[in-house]
Amino acid sequence: MIQLKIKYTFIFFVLAVFSSSVAAIPVQTDFQGLKLNANYEKAENKNKPFYLILHGTWSWNGSELSTAFQELLAEEDYGSLAITLSLNENNRTGPLDCKNVVKDLHQQAYAELHYWFQFLSNKGYKKIVLVAHSRGGAQAAEYVKDYPDDKISQLILIAPMTYDKDRVYKYYQKSYHQDLAKLVKKAAAFKDKKQLMKHTSVVYCKDATVTAESFLSYYGDGIERDTPTIIKQLKLPVRVYLGSEDSISNQFAKEIKTIKLHKNTVIKTIEGSDHFFRDLYLEDIVEDVLEHQP
Repeated sequence: MIQLKIKYTFIFFVLAVFSSSVAAIPVQTDFQGLKLNANYEKAENKNKPFYLILHGTWSWNGSELSTAFQELLAEEDYGSLAITLSLNENNRTGPLDCKNVVKDLHQQAYAELHYWFQFLSNKGYKKIVLVAHSRGGAQAAEYVKDYPDDKISQLILIAPMTYDKDRVYKYYQKSYHQDLAKLVKKAAAFKDKKQLMKHTSVVYCKDATVTAESFLSYYGDGIERDTPTIIKQLKLPVRVYLGSEDSISNQFAKEIKTIKLHKNTVIKTIEGSDHFFRDLYLEDIVEDVLEHQP
């Protein structure tokens, strides 16, 4: 379990952001030398479920899915907090730019999730539902496993990622024409794990510059990135939503057939949806989530 050093001094700036259905308040706070950002939809009733929303790989809280999820919840008078992971960048307010040095760690999400969970706990919310998309699903599931808390009442995973080492290594070779095993070995050999690896492809950034520790966090051993493997260890209510036309997280349904899940885990397929559950597909998810609240 990661040992956290959390600074409990919150620095807020409040700018009303209006749309036809939601007025979320941008919140900025300091965490381990970085400014973190989130969109906060306040709830008056602290006993109702409150939703903590995490984006997918290198995305942000202004993504279509995060924004729409908040709007749909607000229409039904539910509060939410959509966060943006720092990715080791200060004051990040958009998707990761591949021109920048990639220096984030997959597992750093656990500490930042815990920070925002404590933020909500300090606000008095008693039932927190963690909602996560894509890679965020694996990160959220691992966080719940490592930091169990009675206030986390449910886990909602939307197109959560899977991770099979052989499949990932083959995909990397096909996409970038490089031997991933050799690159992992190279990264592991650096004494200084902040050593820059130039002209190295990582996730969807081709020919990027990435730190050795960041590269290892995405491809090295010792970090659990496979959502099905994680959720089989969870006992709290988990709802998983898959898109029938998802070409990104399309291994989940196959993998889950070989894993014995807890009885509190429910898996639903949204027919016709791809990885991003736009428009009516997301409405279907939110409707189902609200019908099956803990």
